[in-house]
Amino acid sequence: MSLQYKKLLTFFSILALLFTLAGCGNEVKKSSGEEEEEKSEEVSASEDEEAVVEETTTETPRAVSSYIFDSNWETFKANFAENANKVRPEISVINDYGTKESLAGLRHDGKIKEGLFVSANMKRDNPNEIGYAVVLGSIDPNEDPNYADVWLCSGTLMMTVDSSLTPEEKQNIAAHLKMATHLQDNEELVYQYEGVEYKVTYDVGNAGKDVVEFSALQLN
Repeated sequence: MSLQYKKLLTFFSILALLFTLAGCGNEVKKSSGEEEEEKSEEVSASEDEEAVVEETTTETPRAVSSYIFDSNWETFKANFAENANKVRPEISVINDYGTKESLAGLRHDGKIKEGLFVSANMKRDNPNEIGYAVVLGSIDPNEDPNYADVWLCSGTLMMTVDSSLTPEEKQNIAAHLKMATHLQDNEELVYQYEGVEYKVTYDVGNAGKDVVEFSALQLN
């Protein structure tokens, strides 16, 4: 078995673990919700029939709060840390690296470690809400830990952007974007799902360092 093939298996295993752990967390929350719903139904059964009909016919839309786009920079960092801590605490802390005005709005830059950054652009019409987030990593194909961390951060960003994604949905997005695989120089992959545009770009850089960018943009 070649070294490159072993690397690919390792990276896919890491992403699978990341998504599986996130799925377990979703299941716990879901189970608790189901228990509360059952208790609510038992209580409502003792009320008049009209109230029961009104309760059972109410539909529950996808929770808007599951999207990080309603949050500010500090909340984003806290949620990112919570998700990253499930698999690799070493990449959980985003240190403030500065702010800068851009065409899209105020941009917050954060640094996780050397060669690994996370940034978020705030909405121009609402500087307290995120409209775009990105992971930018410098990769040396011969350094496994750094290579894996870039993709782990990308997977963490995916979970942070939309916490309601199921493990199957995360794996589907990752597959469309060919995450944790060796992309071609200047390759760009885009996938839109549930109001979010996910994008991966890959560029071969200088001095043996390649650059991977994983971003999530809220669609109008």
